[in-house]
Amino acid sequence: MTLPAFGCCSFLLVKKTVFTHKKLCTERKSVFFSKPPLRQRYCYRKPSFSSALFLVASSEDGTLSSKESVGRRTILNSPLTDPRSFFRKLFYLVALFWSGKEKRKAWIWTFVTTSLALATTLYAVLLSFIQRFFWSALSVKDYQRFQRFMGIYLVAVLVGPPVLVLFDWTKARMSLAWRQFLTNSILEKYLSDKKFYKLTFYGDVDNPDQRVAEDIRSFTDRAVNLMCVVFVAFFDLVVFSVILFRIYPPLYWTLLAYSIFGTAVTLYFGRNLSLLNSKQLSKEADFRFALVRVRENAETIAFYRGEGRELNTLSKLFEATVMNMVKLLRYQRNLGFFTTGYRYLINLLPSMVAAPIYFQGKIELGTISQTYFSFNHVLNDLSLIVNEFFSLSAFSAVVNRIENFLSVIEEKTWDNVSSASDSKVSQSFSKISVGILPSPELRVEHLTIRVPNTTRILVRHLSFQVMRGNNYLICGESGVGKSSLLRTLAGLWNDGEGKISIPSPESTFLVPQKPYIVLGSILENILYPKMDNFDTFSSQDISRLLEEVNLSHLIERLGGINISMDLSNILSLGEQQRLAFARLLASKPKFVFLDESTSALDEDNERIMYSLLKKHNITFVSVGNRSSLLSYHEVLLRLFEDGTWKVENISKTSQVGSLHQ
Repeated sequence: MTLPAFGCCSFLLVKKTVFTHKKLCTERKSVFFSKPPLRQRYCYRKPSFSSALFLVASSEDGTLSSKESVGRRTILNSPLTDPRSFFRKLFYLVALFWSGKEKRKAWIWTFVTTSLALATTLYAVLLSFIQRFFWSALSVKDYQRFQRFMGIYLVAVLVGPPVLVLFDWTKARMSLAWRQFLTNSILEKYLSDKKFYKLTFYGDVDNPDQRVAEDIRSFTDRAVNLMCVVFVAFFDLVVFSVILFRIYPPLYWTLLAYSIFGTAVTLYFGRNLSLLNSKQLSKEADFRFALVRVRENAETIAFYRGEGRELNTLSKLFEATVMNMVKLLRYQRNLGFFTTGYRYLINLLPSMVAAPIYFQGKIELGTISQTYFSFNHVLNDLSLIVNEFFSLSAFSAVVNRIENFLSVIEEKTWDNVSSASDSKVSQSFSKISVGILPSPELRVEHLTIRVPNTTRILVRHLSFQVMRGNNYLICGESGVGKSSLLRTLAGLWNDGEGKISIPSPESTFLVPQKPYIVLGSILENILYPKMDNFDTFSSQDISRLLEEVNLSHLIERLGGINISMDLSNILSLGEQQRLAFARLLASKPKFVFLDESTSALDEDNERIMYSLLKKHNITFVSVGNRSSLLSYHEVLLRLFEDGTWKVENISKTSQVGSLHQ
């Protein structure tokens, strides 16, 4: 009889193996978030992944160093949490499911699963007694007794497997229900208040896609298995300990001492395994992310003939993944020498103890069979850490990654986030206040913008007002902060001080230089981000919009407006920009921010796009350095590298080369 896989074990003993280094979070000079007082934050920090894969800024002095060296320093100084902190994290993740909006479903699945878990234990006990009497009948050659227990054994064999299959099925369904709840809950928080965007500046979280898509699945699978194993092991241990103790008490005490010894040795020699598992998850995610970047930028890489560089980058990332896996496998091999020997060596003990008693005629042959059966059950129950230590270490790493991610995105406000390296600067700033205006106007008062998580000031004490129909053009040299100013005006950035008054979000729209093209049809792209009410736009309305932005040929070219495809790989950047203007017109805003939104268009199409804005009485603020843009704006706002600025009336400015003064 084989009980369900012992994939997890006692929390208290497990966590002692996971963390070997401790350090206060406040000692780190990296971005971190204030946490609720009941939760000690997991402070492991992996260097942020960027296009410069092997050059990252040191958290202490801002200098560049290799990613591999930074990674080693980070690992050695990781203030890894203690078992008490791990319990809080695990309890928090568990409580979300059992006390959340899906708690009724959670408790139903828990009751069904634990009931079947108890049934498997009782089934194992029944088998042990059936086998005992079965072999005893054989040993005394009692044919009638043998037939009777053979029939009972046949019934047990027919009834037991369906129970075991249902037990495995309920575990899988409970895990799936938990995963569904936790994934939806995390996605809802992740995509709220633009936190998915803010994480790029503030996030102490690597690879959120892996945490949502893979780590949650791994966590729920292992957690449900852990719950069932602990429940089964408890009853299993109680019942079979009584049976084994009644057969021969010294055998029970010897087994107990042996199990304690094996657990202690495993905990000591496997204490760094969880850290290696956590590193492996991050390195695998980095390698996968780099592969995705190659796919998404395939055309650009081909133009640059950058295949060699990409191969070198991918090879280095994969080599780092392999090297960490080699260390992990070496650890598992060395620990496996002990754990495998531990399991096989003890199997001699029942024979050594029970055989002499049997030969003396004090016990029957069936009793020896039950002794073996009970002995193995008690051994497995007491040796869960030894038998499944590799799985447990991976589970602890996943718990930390999910809780770390969830604790960050659950912050009620991110306004107090700052790094230790710029805490003095951040204390000198109050956050930018944002007000709502009832009319399509924009007011900026004494605005100072700071790049998030840095000490760099882009603009100082900026003040201006955009009235209805009084369109502004923001210009300046590359890197002075034109797009950053637009992000701040649109509400994406909030680092600095001053006041901004803008129209309501429903009446504003932002068009970036590279539009976001969704996987779907032309209709879905034009109406993005609407999710429903597509029927309010007829095919004639969509055709009219496409005709206005000079894209009427797309309907015939793509076979209709409802054909789903990856338009980002079909349309040129200029066509994508014009499609973004069609999206803008479909949203019917009153105020628009344009971030070099016509940079890929010729002057005729650029003129058509701006003419449409004026035709629909839309007030707009543009960013750009093309002289042709002067014709469509009334006021010019120049930004300079030192943070100063200048407002000019375009009607008094020479429109030839004036943007480059």
